[in-house]
Amino acid sequence: MNFFIQHTNVSLLMNENAVPDVRVDAETILNKLVQKNNAYKHLDESKDYMPAHENVQYTVHQLILLLHQNS
Repeated sequence: MNFFIQHTNVSLLMNENAVPDVRVDAETILNKLVQKNNAYKHLDESKDYMPAHENVQYTVHQLILLLHQNS
């Protein structure tokens, strides 16, 4: 499978889901790295626009998954 996102402020983050706290911790880390209430100068579209652009610097735009099924 190949996931590719062309939009500049959307990215992919994939992790295992066995422990729900992993997702919560990942979100907490991204929220600490990128503060929504910073004094951003680029506010043309919405207040979430610039933080979204910043978040993609810590995640990816393309993800390739190689799937193998044992017979």
